[in-house]
Amino acid sequence: MQVDVAGAQVLSSEAPGQWQATVAIPQGSLPSFQGRNATHTWQVCAFLDKSGNDPDSGWVDFQVH
Repeated sequence: MQVDVAGAQVLSSEAPGQWQATVAIPQGSLPSFQGRNATHTWQVCAFLDKSGNDPDSGWVDFQVH
């Protein structure tokens, strides 16, 4: 699933930026699970879409209960 958190903006190296988003987990989805023989993980990746190199957070695990 892809979520657009903020529209087009002009960013400045002097001013830090911060964005927040809420994403609904689909009904009936399995929660996070870490067992001996199986694991079910949820991950998110945040990135900026810009010309040149698009910086991103890499995949980060998060817990769904």
